Amino acid sequence: PPYHANVGKRLVKSPKIYVRDTGLLHHFLGIDERATLDVHPGRGASFEAFVIDQLISAFSRVAPGARFSFFRTATGVEADLVVEASGRIVPFEVKVHSAPRPDDASALRRVMADVGAKRGYVVHAGAESYSLGGGIQAVSAGTLLADTKRVAATLMG
Repeated sequence: PPYHANVGKRLVKSPKIYVRDTGLLHHFLGIDERATLDVHPGRGASFEAFVIDQLISAFSRVAPGARFSFFRTATGVEADLVVEASGRIVPFEVKVHSAPRPDDASALRRVMADVGAKRGYVVHAGAESYSLGGGIQAVSAGTLLADTKRVAATLMG
């Protein structure tokens, strides 16, 4: 569902639909091998759906009662996942490329300001985790999702 709050902006209020089973998604898209996925135009959406599904599952274990949504304004500023738990709001942006740069987080910075978040995360397909400045961390999906304690730590930051 979309994030709802009085942030003084026109927010998109229609739900966003994800195919949580990426195996089925790949089957329906005719992707039957890794080489096909690597060049398919649906690769980014597939990676995004996978990461969001895994984050929701992990947060459901470490922060029971957490609420999950996406954030998008009418002007296109968005975060792929917003987690509300333990009195905190944490937005996530998912990028399939392996080395996000600070300019890849510009929309996430605006989302953080709109929702009052102190931290945000760009989850990516690379191996390194590093700061993008302004309270935003670029985090390797593999590293983050391998350890639910790391997922829980994103709420405590």
